[in-house]
Amino acid sequence: MATEGVISIEEIEKQSDLPVFEVSDALDWMEGPSVVGDNTLESLAGFSNAVGAKVLLVQYDYPDLTEYFVDPDDFDLDELFEDGVDDVEAAIDERNAELDGILAEYDGRPWAVSVFVMYEGQPFGVFLTDNDLIDRLGETSMEFIARLYWQANCDCEED
Repeated sequence: MATEGVISIEEIEKQSDLPVFEVSDALDWMEGPSVVGDNTLESLAGFSNAVGAKVLLVQYDYPDLTEYFVDPDDFDLDELFEDGVDDVEAAIDERNAELDGILAEYDGRPWAVSVFVMYEGQPFGVFLTDNDLIDRLGETSMEFIARLYWQANCDCEED
């Protein structure tokens, strides 16, 4: 069975013969374990069996939503955008309103899960993400401002 997206700990428990424990801070945020096989629970089960693992560890990663909202006070807009600051502020307002709409639907679910075993001091397992949520959130505030800056200062022709 192929594994797609973020799955619940209950689903992991159903698919595993090993005890499953949720952990936090075992792996850096959005840095999964070394991926085993084809990044499925089946591959992990084979690896776990081969190395004699006794437990599966699960770590969920949640978005830091503050990184997505653009606070104009975090950037010197007058210096970055000599002309068109009003347009930039309007784009920021539109971006933040779009995020408000996304967050009205957001139920606090994680956007990534690492399911792994420790072998010789290293995590090996699967890393699954909710690509739909990641895509919907889009750029971080820094990426958003960088894109606007590039567009305002690029001498290239638009497609």
